[in-house]
Amino acid sequence: MFSPSPAHRSVLALTLATSPFLAHASVIISPVYDASFTSNPNFAALQATVNDAIAVYSSSLANNLTLPITFKLDNAISGAQSGYFTSDYNFSSYLSALNSSATSANDATVIANIGAGPNDPVINGSNVSIPQALALALGLGSAQANYGSVTFNKSTYETNPGGFLGVIQHEINEVLGTASSLPNGGGATPTTITPPDLFRYTAAGVRSFTPNNGSDPANKAYFRISPFGANLQEWNNLPNGGDYGDWAANGSFPTAPQDYAGDSTTFTSMSVSNTELQLLDAIGYNLNAVPEPGEVALATGFALAGFAGWRRLRRTTR
Repeated sequence: MFSPSPAHRSVLALTLATSPFLAHASVIISPVYDASFTSNPNFAALQATVNDAIAVYSSSLANNLTLPITFKLDNAISGAQSGYFTSDYNFSSYLSALNSSATSANDATVIANIGAGPNDPVINGSNVSIPQALALALGLGSAQANYGSVTFNKSTYETNPGGFLGVIQHEINEVLGTASSLPNGGGATPTTITPPDLFRYTAAGVRSFTPNNGSDPANKAYFRISPFGANLQEWNNLPNGGDYGDWAANGSFPTAPQDYAGDSTTFTSMSVSNTELQLLDAIGYNLNAVPEPGEVALATGFALAGFAGWRRLRRTTR
């Protein structure tokens, strides 16, 4: 595993996290750059985009965590992928941790609708697979030297910083715990869910948790905080090369909150879309209150002055 270098951390992220005007706990994503990244001729520009992408975690997530994540470039893959370790925890333990860490209205809604256990309400399983970063945030896991990796096809992303920004955040979010346990491309129904699978619905009160082995575009799945709440976004639900934890690129909503394929030139990041932040909140992270505009301006001025389970890889193709 890797040891993080303080010099690699985003100056803006650290300033926002430590500023007396924005005093709060925060999640610090500490980038560790693989040799494939540092040896690239465009390293400085790529590093700047990574810093822009990770700054939002310090300003948005209230958990007091520093999470080293490795960044790589690899032309042998198609698109982008995340890699991380998970451990299986008793679902009752996860419920207890959610109760203990609840701070928001979303948290209260989740707890009120998730059931009393001891098994999950999706497939009636006794365990839930949780990435190490989320387990640490919930007090279930222990500190790790590294929480995962984010790898990009350099030909696709190094010349497209606009799309690159959103892709970085989407892949980081998977390391943090936003991926489904449903298998990419169909297959057998998993015997263990991941936390986001608790919020996957095809209609009001009707859960969606079946691998789609066909290509029926009418087979929809939506992200909801509660069974009868509003659809907040549409999940990818087709065996199209994306993951079931991706957002539908051409779904019912005008724009997916993250450009998972990286082919957009717009800055589709969490700073302009809060759907993924709501998902992170629902699965167990805590959100910071939105600071007053004056505080942000002042802070920006100062800135200008345990047991490892299976490893999951995400691959996105176009």
